Amino acid sequence: MYNPKNPKEIVFPHIIPGKTLNGKTYTWNDCNGGAKSIGAFGFTTNNFLGGNCTKMGFIPELGFYGCLNKSDTKNITLCAFYADNPDVITALGKAALENLFQANTIRYVLYDKLPKTKIDYQKLAEAQKEAAEYGISDSVIRGAQIDTLKSLIKAAKFEKEQEAETKRAAEKVLKEQKAAEIVSIDPATAMMKKAAAKPRKKNVSVSA
Repeated sequence: MYNPKNPKEIVFPHIIPGKTLNGKTYTWNDCNGGAKSIGAFGFTTNNFLGGNCTKMGFIPELGFYGCLNKSDTKNITLCAFYADNPDVITALGKAALENLFQANTIRYVLYDKLPKTKIDYQKLAEAQKEAAEYGISDSVIRGAQIDTLKSLIKAAKFEKEQEAETKRAAEKVLKEQKAAEIVSIDPATAMMKKAAAKPRKKNVSVSA
């Protein structure tokens, strides 16, 4: 999450969209430090990360959790990471975060331990509305601060972009396959099909 007093400053807990850190693509096999339901972290089981995750597994080498992609029937792919406790993040985990968020300052401290800031209720209402549009549950929205909502929205946006990219790639492949089928038709067959498609002229008889 982002510090309300400084939007460029990251504090914890924090959601990291994606499945690759430090050039390594992590899978559920790396989450061998124990698994938990997302309900253990105060999230609802149906509306965390757009409904694409119901459990997390701890990654010992990083010191935070990997979020299992629910849509993967093989239970291998991750869709995000969740760092809930900055005190247990490893040197490798910190290096991964600092490499990913180079434009931000990372403070390894829990948000609850930061001095409280005045709530901007208009911005909070806007964030709540946007979060609802991305399918985040009311129970999570009601108890979340602006920065937490922004993190959830960012993760949901990333997930939708990934889905859109997958759809575009599939449509491109289908289009290329259709084009290949057309090219593969031999000239004689193509001429016959073309001729068959033309409307036939009616014979008109003229009587004297």
